[in-house]
Amino acid sequence: MLGWLSKLYHRLIHRVIPWVSAAVVLLLLLLLYLISDSLRSADRLESLYLWLLGGSAAGILFLLVVVIGHVIQLVRNYRRSVTGARLTARLVLTFIALSAIPVLIVFYFSLNFVQRGIDSWFDVRVEQAMGDALALSRLSFDGQMHDALDQTRRAARSLSGVSGDLLAVELNNLRRTTNAHEMTIFGSRNLILASSSDDPRAILP
Repeated sequence: MLGWLSKLYHRLIHRVIPWVSAAVVLLLLLLLYLISDSLRSADRLESLYLWLLGGSAAGILFLLVVVIGHVIQLVRNYRRSVTGARLTARLVLTFIALSAIPVLIVFYFSLNFVQRGIDSWFDVRVEQAMGDALALSRLSFDGQMHDALDQTRRAARSLSGVSGDLLAVELNNLRRTTNAHEMTIFGSRNLILASSSDDPRAILP
């Protein structure tokens, strides 16, 4: 009874495995297409990228187990001198020898494609981050320029009615109030009317 069930089990396995393997191959092709599409448009399938890689790895692992199982069965048949085992072994070795070079070529170009896709994906993000940082720096610089210009205009209005010796005193007080490092008032023909600096060694600006 157990022997009959074992034979039935092996027959079912041998019938089911080819169909399952074919389905896994088709699924792998679909996953490879989705992965290549996600590399071209990272925003659309970014959340599924790890799942796609995991599914591809699981499919490849299944096919690898199936191939190893068939190789083990072939080695057993070869050692037992089962009819057709030697011919099958020669055909398998010939197939491996003929397919090794194309597989290596495809693997090489696929690896380059994945590396370029990942590099372009990160390049886009880095470029976008640098652009955002540059735009933020420009906005901050423009804001500081406007603030400095407003302070300069207010200082000019506050000193508009001051003249003579009081001009230097008021300018020095204004510089301390605004925390400026240096202030200078120019008259006509760019003549210096008054100057104030937080560096006592500075005589002229």
